[in-house]
Amino acid sequence: GVSLERIDAHAPTQQATNWISASSRAGFATPGLPNSQERGAVDQENEDVVVLPEIFSPGAQQGDFVRIHYQFEDSGRIASIQVFNFQGQLVRRIGDNELLGTEGFFRWDGDRDEGTKAVAGYYVIWFETFDKEGRVNKYIKRVVVTGR
Repeated sequence: GVSLERIDAHAPTQQATNWISASSRAGFATPGLPNSQERGAVDQENEDVVVLPEIFSPGAQQGDFVRIHYQFEDSGRIASIQVFNFQGQLVRRIGDNELLGTEGFFRWDGDRDEGTKAVAGYYVIWFETFDKEGRVNKYIKRVVVTGR
């Protein structure tokens, strides 16, 4: 009884992180209407990695996840994406040695590796890539989880 919706209509259909359940506020389905969970394109003029929104509340009706959007000039990079709490402890491993295209995104729902929800607080998203020439790039982004 709950429809799946694409988060970004322009992202590849087969990308698993591009799908999420329709919002309960929308009656768990939006036939003939814009998707309740749709997020528009991300403006990345000067940044390779952007995290939106920077503040979110897991389990809320809308805005209950963050999108870690990347855009690079070249394809074929390998990425690992991890979330750490403010004490430097690993909370969630989102991607490990993922082959990237030129652009796309990963999603963090505010969950921990063991399946529980992350507690309210400050978190760091560590996005690290390397390319076929062996160059390594590290992107550190902040995100805040609020209470439910």
